[in-house]
Amino acid sequence: MNLASIVSSEHIEYFKKISLILDETNLKIIDAIKKIGPRNLSRIARYLREDPKKISYRYNIIKNKTGLIVRALPSYSSMGLTNTLLFLPLDHKRVDPVKRSIESMSIPKKIYRIYGNMNGILAQLIIPSERFFFLEEVLRKILTDKEFELKRILNITDFIFPPLDLSRLSLTYRIWDYMPNELKNDFLEGNRIKLSEDLTRAYVDKIDIYILSKLVEDATIPLLKIAEEIGTSPAKLKYHFDNHLIKQGLIRDYYVYFPRYSPELSGWFFFEFTFDKEDYMERFLYALNKSIYVHAFAKELGKLRVIALLEMFWGDLSDVLQILSELCVSGYMTDYKFSYIDLKSISVTNISPEMFDEKVGWNIPRDFGISLKEHSKVIARS
Repeated sequence: MNLASIVSSEHIEYFKKISLILDETNLKIIDAIKKIGPRNLSRIARYLREDPKKISYRYNIIKNKTGLIVRALPSYSSMGLTNTLLFLPLDHKRVDPVKRSIESMSIPKKIYRIYGNMNGILAQLIIPSERFFFLEEVLRKILTDKEFELKRILNITDFIFPPLDLSRLSLTYRIWDYMPNELKNDFLEGNRIKLSEDLTRAYVDKIDIYILSKLVEDATIPLLKIAEEIGTSPAKLKYHFDNHLIKQGLIRDYYVYFPRYSPELSGWFFFEFTFDKEDYMERFLYALNKSIYVHAFAKELGKLRVIALLEMFWGDLSDVLQILSELCVSGYMTDYKFSYIDLKSISVTNISPEMFDEKVGWNIPRDFGISLKEHSKVIARS
């Protein structure tokens, strides 16, 4: 089987471009962008104790030759939004019509086609808190009775995108100095990570949402360019960025997409881990945070359940599954499930200014704006 046929050409091309510019200095710059953000190269230079001109030159090479993907990560909960995962087991012929209906929802979302423990759709929906209770009403319109019964809805924390320890990448051999059993060893160390479920509302306005809508697409875009697009002064836009987005924590982190392996040799998976003790869950979060596999993780609100997005070398998969099974047998973990993600079918709708009105807040209709045209297609195939 040609594994290249099941991943997107964009992922393959991006990996090749990243591989061509890898050296010790560039790795340090990429690491610093994740920790500090992409907006202040002088600060990155100070952090790395390097000449600012050198860092600026290197950064431009990285950006121009690879199209380095850097995105701002919003604090959805601070803006009155609920982070929801929707699991939809579906018959294969029902996947496309249901996906089209979900795509027509006028909310921020990310939709995955998944296979394995669950065949169907996994959707991350960002829903205004006051509209969340209408979700099931909307789903009844697009799902059959059986599909509605099998669905699962999880409210989760904002996803954490942990920093990747790039020092563990051998530049000589292009391999990672990381073994699957380190996941278990790090768990047994006993260190813990606790994910807060505290909700703190922040003040937001239309300009804040406009800035966010740009930075979640490309966090390297100059603020001056955003100011020109909005038609406001650079000083006013900078004030909003500094005092609203940064000080209020509306931008909580940055995501730098750094592929772990060649796409032909690895797979992307959604894992779900369940625990019966908080201590075990927090120890496992610590182990995940140190793993090179993990791109993001979150926990279900009020539950001892962790959701994680992992990129894994195919040769490591069986070892990791064995380790997880050992944790279950030892009583540390109650259960785990995983599904393979089809990278070619991911659909994304980011936050946009049209979704927000300064007078009423989030301008999302009760039916989430589902397209009647797409809705009729779903019904026609039911």
